[in-house]
Amino acid sequence: MNPVKLAGMFWFDDIIIGHKANANIWYRRKFWGHPAREASRIACRYGFEVLGYQAIWALTPWRTAVAHGESMGFEPVTVLPGYLLIDDHPADLTVMKLTREDL
Repeated sequence: MNPVKLAGMFWFDDIIIGHKANANIWYRRKFWGHPAREASRIACRYGFEVLGYQAIWALTPWRTAVAHGESMGFEPVTVLPGYLLIDDHPADLTVMKLTREDL
């Protein structure tokens, strides 16, 4: 029997009901591209239509995550240079925002 492998996850945190939440996204590399974008769009639509968020925010140091967000309509708001340390090296943090109209 082969165990089921997780393709990825999308979850919200730092939630203010009816106002905003932060998006957290992780997908296995083999599911990047259209499957991941579609899953993320569904999750964001749920956030807007069911949970009533006015905005969904995302914060990431990863360029692939920025590209993923931009492909869905997330707009970069700012970049915090050297905000994080990754493997003892400074990394920029991109802050992005998605509204219902931009999805």
